[in-house]
Amino acid sequence: LCIKRYTPGTERLLNIRPTDKGRPIAHLTNRLSYDNLAQDAARVLKELTPIEREAHSPEGEWYSIRLRPYRRVEGKVAGVVVTFVEVTEHKQIEITLRERENELTLAQQGGWAGFWALESKSQAPSLSVFPSRYIRPKGKPKATTKQEGLARGVPVGDSI
Repeated sequence: LCIKRYTPGTERLLNIRPTDKGRPIAHLTNRLSYDNLAQDAARVLKELTPIEREAHSPEGEWYSIRLRPYRRVEGKVAGVVVTFVEVTEHKQIEITLRERENELTLAQQGGWAGFWALESKSQAPSLSVFPSRYIRPKGKPKATTKQEGLARGVPVGDSI
C-alpha cells in the first residue's frame, strides 16, 4: 500500500511531506500512540471490513482513526481511506464519566455508612454519614411501611 493523496492536517499527525507520495505506508512514522497503521490498512484491504481505533498524541489530543476500503465508482476496491477525527473533548468527557462511575461504585459499596449527594450549582459530590441509629443490622426484617422505613432510615422494601 502506497500513499496516493492526503490532506494538509495529516502532515502533523503522520510526519508526512509532499515528497512522500508513492512511498509505502509502512515507511511512515506518526506522532500518535498507534503503531499498527500499515497492518490495519492491509487487513482492511484484504477483508474489506472497516476498522476504527483511538490514539492520542504526546500533547494529550485524542483521535478516532477510521480505515475503510476505497471503492471506485464501478465498485472496484482501489485502496484504503484513513480518516483522523480529533475527539479530545469527547474522550475527556468519557474519562470523567468513568471516574464518576468508579466513585459511585465505591460509594455504593460503602453505602452502609452514608450517602453521596451532588451539589446542583457546583456539581461537587459530597458524602454524608448516617448516625449509627439509622443503620439496621443484617438479618432484621425489611421495612413494611413508609413510616417504619423512615424510622429505621431505610426505604420501604430495601435491606442493608
